[in-house]
Order: sequence, then structure tokens, then C-alpha cells
Amino acid sequence: MIDAKELRIGNVISVGDLKTGTTTMMRGAKTIFDVCAITQSQIHIHQINNMGFGTIALSEAEGVPLTKEILVNSGFTIREDGCYSHNNTNMVKLDPNGDSNFKFGDDFWGMKAKLPKYVHQLQNFYYMIAEKELKIKL
Repeated sequence: MIDAKELRIGNVISVGDLKTGTTTMMRGAKTIFDVCAITQSQIHIHQINNMGFGTIALSEAEGVPLTKEILVNSGFTIREDGCYSHNNTNMVKLDPNGDSNFKFGDDFWGMKAKLPKYVHQLQNFYYMIAEKELKIKL
């Protein structure tokens, strides 16, 4: 379950077997959605690559695991030094113990933090630092 405080409109989330809410979406397998609106107990969602939309209980929302494939599909390139670079200035450096360094600009490592586990966490972090949306391609 995702905490409502973690979500912003436009975040990408996953929903498993839909049990509650009013939807026009397929039920069953996990499906990927954009968040359209958020309340304390519900999320209004739009199904990516489909016309489905609806409202679900917050308890049904799950994070989409962040993978190297999603980073690459979303515009990050792999550099020789192991960094994933976005537009050659915004970088995410992955290391084996799960820590990562984030660099925004040409020569200053701004912070060291745990790599986000989920796509919505990376979207929020990117927006906070770069002040623009990160376009996610799954």
C-alpha cells in the first residue's frame, strides 16, 4: 500500500486485482495507471494505454518497481562510469549496496540517498530537484 502523502498527480502506480471502487477497467492482472486525483482514502486513476478510468481505494495502490529497463526507456543513458545520465546533466549513480548519488549540474554531487524503489518515488524526486516532470516510459 502507498501512503497518500507519497503521491502526486501524474505519478505512475500499479493496481493488482481490483476489488473495490467504480471503474471501467479490466479486472484481474496487475495494470499500470496514472494518478488523476487523490483523497485521504481514494485515488482517481487513468489506465495507461487504454481508455479505462475510475476510483480505487488507496489500499489497492502499489508502487511500480523501478528497474534499469525503466530508467533507460525513460531517457536515462548508461555511462562508462556506471552512472545513469539524464540529458547529460542529471545523473543517478547506482552502486552494489543500494546507495546512490544524485548529481544535478556539471560538477557537484548534491546528495547521497537510497535509490528509489518505485517509479513514483523517482518521479517525485526528479520533480523536486529538476522542477519539471520526468516522462516515464514503461
